[in-house]
Amino acid sequence: MVGGQLVVIGKAGRPVERVLPPRPHVRRPGRGSLRGRMRIPADFDYAHACVTDALGMR
Repeated sequence: MVGGQLVVIGKAGRPVERVLPPRPHVRRPGRGSLRGRMRIPADFDYAHACVTDALGMR
């Protein structure tokens, strides 16, 4: 796989096999793998004042 491109293997001028580059493997060791890496503010469920004003929600 040169440069991650599709490769066509041919025989007598006719395509026989198309080979795609392998997908990258993502390691996710288990549930909670992002624990401690993300912070969600306490007021996450409430829209900011400028947003509510722009949408006429006040």
